Amino acid sequence: MIQRENFNLSVLSPLAQTWKTMSSKYIVMDTEKLVNTLLGLTSGGEPVFTLREIRNNRSQKKGVRGVHTVKLRMNRSYDFGNDIVYPELIIQNSHDGSSPLRVDFGLYRQICTNGLCVKMTDYGEIKIRHMGTPEEAAFDIVKEMAKHLPKIVRKHHEMANTILTEEQAIEFAMKAAQARWDREFTRADAKQLLSAARPEDEGQSLWCYFNIVQEKIINGGLKFEGQKRQAKAIVRGHEDVRINAAI
Repeated sequence: MIQRENFNLSVLSPLAQTWKTMSSKYIVMDTEKLVNTLLGLTSGGEPVFTLREIRNNRSQKKGVRGVHTVKLRMNRSYDFGNDIVYPELIIQNSHDGSSPLRVDFGLYRQICTNGLCVKMTDYGEIKIRHMGTPEEAAFDIVKEMAKHLPKIVRKHHEMANTILTEEQAIEFAMKAAQARWDREFTRADAKQLLSAARPEDEGQSLWCYFNIVQEKIINGGLKFEGQKRQAKAIVRGHEDVRINAAI
């Protein structure tokens, strides 16, 4: 289990320069305080969340941190078609006005290095303005997560039980690749994306293909037809979330 002491949460606190550039009407939501509040929540005496990842995009030129992303994994797991997954909160925020506080739901597989962002179209969206206290924001986030979690679980059980034909899988892989790279892809490219990297990913369900394609698109390392270099991995947190949600 990842422990919170492995991370330096102070990188999420507002910098002094922030206050010089913001309007007097703008209230900064302190991400560090928000995350600490969520990490302090317990159920049955046990923590509800574990801090899994922090991505902080610092701008040395402006002296502000820009958009930063935090992933908090729930300690409660669910079984999705032979997979053990953990729901998680994906928090995006900024202290310089470049992005509002936004929270998406995600799913984390232990056998995979990165989480899957849950597309919010079917479930609604958590969007909190920079107002109120971190404690109030944390309450709203948890309340929304409790409301939408059963829908997310049902949706992804459906994915595990939906079997794709070869043509459907190829079409899915092509559309997923286009979500990151704005270009046309061949059947050979699609088959490369659909090739399972580990036995746990083998299968013909939408859930299996989703996991295979998602990991390759985010982690890169592939060379498609007509390309001289391998595709790079996604390193920026907000881009990771955007692409995951679009697959």
